[in-house]
Amino acid sequence: MMMAFGIGAASLLLLLVIVRWQTCALVVREYRIEAGVDKRVTLVQLSDLHGRTRYWGRSLEQAVRDAKADVLCVTGDLASNGRQFPRVLKLLEHLPCRHKLFVPGNYEVEESRWLRKRRLTDPEAQERLDEAGKAMEVLVNRGVLLDLEGTRLYVYGFDNSIYGREAWTEDPSAGRKADATILLAHSPSVIARVESLGLTYKLLLAGHTHGGQIRLFGRTFGAYRHFHCGMKEQRLAQWFHISPGLGTVKIPIRWRCRPEVTVFRLVPAGARGE
Repeated sequence: MMMAFGIGAASLLLLLVIVRWQTCALVVREYRIEAGVDKRVTLVQLSDLHGRTRYWGRSLEQAVRDAKADVLCVTGDLASNGRQFPRVLKLLEHLPCRHKLFVPGNYEVEESRWLRKRRLTDPEAQERLDEAGKAMEVLVNRGVLLDLEGTRLYVYGFDNSIYGREAWTEDPSAGRKADATILLAHSPSVIARVESLGLTYKLLLAGHTHGGQIRLFGRTFGAYRHFHCGMKEQRLAQWFHISPGLGTVKIPIRWRCRPEVTVFRLVPAGARGE
């Protein structure tokens, strides 16, 4: 009886360790994309931190440093509540990257503590964006043209912190001055807006779904099961990436969907290797 109890307790402990590892062990995933650039440009996407700043194996700072990021793209949901917010901003402020761009998610206009959720007032939400703007450049339905030592990237950020807020405010030809166009949004639902506008891009980055957070048989379940997780060629040479994110909501665990830092290497067409 005692032996059976000991085996059962050990199995439970092992399971808890595995679940914790799945939830906290950071993975870095890389994609190589041919683009109209003269030399390699590296983008790093972080999404849906929800207040988490520490991971097993390596830190976010080390992951960004190892990637040698030219542009850091943060696609929303920095913190689940106001108490976590300063800690996340401090981390982002110290990440080693010259160009840091941010688009707001739904947790930039709401917060939750335990199972209670509330909508932020407009002044509260604006204060959060103003604070985020001290660590990153905030893109709310606007674009920015980056000159990376001769390579020009046009990055446009949609505000879909609330569905229906996403809008294109630039001239349709805004991206023609760039070697590649990157679109950022929090929710992948923005794809409907992008397609209705007929926008062309090299890379569209979103998050929000957490990849389901708990994945079974390689599938996303729940409200966003119709969206893919990871990279998909949406149109010929137009890539749509949905990040599984870094943090958790509702339940504090991940399964077969580890927290991810995603690295995109834009390379000249026909380039071989790195």
